[in-house]
Amino acid sequence: MAFMGIFMLGVIGVVLLVIVGVYLLTALTLLIIGAVGLIRDRIREKQYNEWALAQPAPAALYKRRKSPRVVMCISAVMWGLFAALIAYIVISTSVSRKEYEDSRNLYSCVMSHDLEAAQKLIDEGASPDGAGNTDTDPHAAAEDGEETALFTLCNMEQRREDERMIEEITFLLDNGADIEWRVYYHEKDYAEHHGEKNPYGFHTPDGCGRTPLMAAASSGRVETLKLLIARGADINAVDFNGRNALMYAATSFKGERSADIARLLIYEGIDCYARDNFGQNVWDYVEWADMEPVRRVLREEAPRSEYDIEPVQ
Repeated sequence: MAFMGIFMLGVIGVVLLVIVGVYLLTALTLLIIGAVGLIRDRIREKQYNEWALAQPAPAALYKRRKSPRVVMCISAVMWGLFAALIAYIVISTSVSRKEYEDSRNLYSCVMSHDLEAAQKLIDEGASPDGAGNTDTDPHAAAEDGEETALFTLCNMEQRREDERMIEEITFLLDNGADIEWRVYYHEKDYAEHHGEKNPYGFHTPDGCGRTPLMAAASSGRVETLKLLIARGADINAVDFNGRNALMYAATSFKGERSADIARLLIYEGIDCYARDNFGQNVWDYVEWADMEPVRRVLREEAPRSEYDIEPVQ
């Protein structure tokens, strides 16, 4: 689908170039024809008038043809229309660019890696926890539960974490972004955030109350996770369902990247015996998701003292 879209855009671009080329060639041809006609008319007028004045009897003077002037006028109109179109495109682009620059908030600047513009907004008083809603004040902070730029960056599911992404996260943290910001669409006391384990199987909690650390664990973002931990993120924080980052890693379906996340979290001291609000531990999550890479890491590297990560029966 993406290839077809690019192909169609290419075809439309070629057609437009051909139309513009034909238009300009026609205008240029008319200009040349009109200019040549005027020059030839002037030469004929001079020669005829000299002959007419030399005659013993008065003779009518040469009458200029209208056709070269008509052709020249048509050419001038075509060039004028083309110039007006170019002027319109330039002006409208400039106005649109100005409106775009005025409407950009911190979120959009960071997402487009325009950190210079983002820093300018912060210097003007913008919150480092701004939301992606462009209808709001570009300096305003996100409302409770909304995604911030930091959370979105940590939540992006990409196979490779490039330097730009780490630079963007570092930029936000350096400018005071809330590393424990929570994203949710139901309040913490929402009834479905609490209860007993489903007796007929695994109880799948919603994602309310996630922090950037949990988002990175769920997205398989190893380097991002290391950065967040180094900058003081609470490794044992839980969402509104009582789920911690290790449980998110156990259901992230990222293969060996999920295993690397689990290994890092265990090494950094996450509570491997924690249970969510439904009495489920990380092993329940592993069994439900059938995540063999994470299962292997838990068996090999989870602390053995008071070892209790078997599935709840």
